[in-house]
Amino acid sequence: MKNLESLFRITLSHLENSSPIFLKYHNADHTRQVIRSVENIANAENVKSEDLRLLRVAALFHDIGYLEQREGHEKLSCAEAKKILPEYGFDTEEINKICGMIMATQIPQQPTNHLEKIIADADLEYIGTALYDKGSMLLFEELKHFEPKLTDREWHKRKVGFLENHHFHTDFCRKERESTKIENMNRLKSVGIG
Repeated sequence: MKNLESLFRITLSHLENSSPIFLKYHNADHTRQVIRSVENIANAENVKSEDLRLLRVAALFHDIGYLEQREGHEKLSCAEAKKILPEYGFDTEEINKICGMIMATQIPQQPTNHLEKIIADADLEYIGTALYDKGSMLLFEELKHFEPKLTDREWHKRKVGFLENHHFHTDFCRKERESTKIENMNRLKSVGIG
């Protein structure tokens, strides 16, 4: 059985070396950020160490499907996890939990248990932080590859609509991130769409 450190090292290296240049947002940096976020949220939510191990692995794999395609990338991420994780000693039940967490990051998010709620929030935590503008800009640059006619005006409308409809799932994010998310949304609304 291979060790977990090598899984993280190999997978992050694969993301860094295989991500197309147009993936400005869904890349190794985003994956590292989501891993840090699941660790922080899980700690605040008193998650036991075994569940944290599964959360970290789900965060590691959650967007790896982007290397193949954008639409339905979560299912591809699960397929990759099912292929690789048995080599690292994960059993079917653990892999199914990990896949449930990966699928919980799909928009619109519909997590069904505590661990799924944590990763769903970790994936979008940036919208409730000072990193929102940077993340939003990188996502816009990436989307322009898939939608070359996407305008600044349309992107502004999408951002406002997304923030209006989004809700955090964990107590930690509702307490620590909701107010900044609302500030980000109100700032966008005050600027208008030109």
